[in-house]
Amino acid sequence: MNWSGRRLHMLGIGGAGMSALATVAYAWGADVSGCDRAASPYSDRLVRFGVPVSLEHDPAHLEPGMELVVSSAISAAEPELLAARDLALPRLHRAQLLAEMVASRRSVCVAGAHGKTTTSAMIAYAAQRLGLDPTYLIGGEVPQLGGNAGPGGGTPTKPVGTVVIAILIPAQPAFVRTFSFVGGRSMIKFQAAQAAMDMVRRTLHE
Repeated sequence: MNWSGRRLHMLGIGGAGMSALATVAYAWGADVSGCDRAASPYSDRLVRFGVPVSLEHDPAHLEPGMELVVSSAISAAEPELLAARDLALPRLHRAQLLAEMVASRRSVCVAGAHGKTTTSAMIAYAAQRLGLDPTYLIGGEVPQLGGNAGPGGGTPTKPVGTVVIAILIPAQPAFVRTFSFVGGRSMIKFQAAQAAMDMVRRTLHE
């Protein structure tokens, strides 16, 4: 996926979900910047990748041609968000950006009240072990994957290696596929890992 030419400025970039989006968008070629009120391990990693992160919200960050991506943690009264409206900059909720990414690839999405991060991590790890080079966006740190996001490989016209694994909250619309997967705490780890492997295989064969 090539997002070169897009300029994304992300409010709340230091969170697990927003930083995952920033990581993938940056790897796909977008010009990404962002800000948050405090540093986090996620924002520190983005800085190491080369993404500029400011530790304050300020309307001065905004420039013509930017798209503003907003996390759910940002108040509707945030001056930087209001300034983007006044400048007529496109404003996207993070779910909308995630929907774009998911719609561009063969995708596995995980939704539910709890267990989404664990289940998504297992699916992403299984896909890696199967040699699929998946794109993954997960709302938490996964040591076995080296982080919470990875850009994956392939192209929209060559689906091999382009599985997207995303964690979602309930009631977010417009995604390509939503799998309902029960993997509660009582499930034996081996069974959960096998279910994740089977889910990836089914997705590839359909």
